[in-house]
Amino acid sequence: MSDQLHRLLSDASRQAQARLRPLGAEAARRTLHRRRVARASTLAAVLAVLIVVGLNHVRGQGPPVLTTGCAQAVRPRITNATLPGPATLTFTLASADLARLCADQRLRISWATYRMTFEMRQVLVDSGTAELSAAEPTATGSLSAHSGCQADRYFHLGDHTFPAEIVPDSHLSLPAWSAGQTTGVFEQHYLPQDGCGFW
Repeated sequence: MSDQLHRLLSDASRQAQARLRPLGAEAARRTLHRRRVARASTLAAVLAVLIVVGLNHVRGQGPPVLTTGCAQAVRPRITNATLPGPATLTFTLASADLARLCADQRLRISWATYRMTFEMRQVLVDSGTAELSAAEPTATGSLSAHSGCQADRYFHLGDHTFPAEIVPDSHLSLPAWSAGQTTGVFEQHYLPQDGCGFW
């Protein structure tokens, strides 16, 4: 090996050793500090992006909904629900419900009453609608006199179309009101009349 080549290899070895030698405590602290600063900066940037996205999402939802104190689920009361015709049904909003009713809220009630035939079919006798509001908290409906056995009577909070007939041994798919209840809170129910000779 020539002296010149030997010298070049020795220089290269010294330069490599300088790079491979441990940096020392101070250099290690500087490296660690740089890494912590970089990590904190990244986290801060991610958090800033999340905050901006969240604010834009809230703005896109519109202004927050404030509770106005009025209730969307006020339940009317009914009297004379099981009387045979002729009679008058009365639908009423109680004073406590009026205080909870939204100013422009109107409650629509659909009702129907049936009689039982000897073939056990139920035939529509009377039906109607009533509308209640804070300005008009009471409404009425008329029940006519009819021959035959009183059968189901339905009251529905909202619009409902009642059929002209109900097939034997069935009822409309409206949840039943508790038996014997003639006045009170209701949504949907039927009131079958017991005691008919052919029931």
